[in-house]
Amino acid sequence: MAGPQPVARVGTGIRILVYLLSFFIPLLGFIIGAVFYSNKEPDYKHVGKVCIIIALWPVIVILVCWLLVVLAGITLIAL
Repeated sequence: MAGPQPVARVGTGIRILVYLLSFFIPLLGFIIGAVFYSNKEPDYKHVGKVCIIIALWPVIVILVCWLLVVLAGITLIAL
């Protein structure tokens, strides 16, 4: 008689590691997120989605800062 299959869980240490890597190295975060998200286990899919979301934040912040610097430069030139 076959019992229920054990659910694959991502450990807390691995979660923290991949989340930090995703934030500080966004390209690696996108890759890790894609690999984890392609797994069939729901826990892995969740970690993959969070990695991708975390990897987007530094990119968005850098783009907003760049835009503000450009706008400030255009304003100073206009004066």
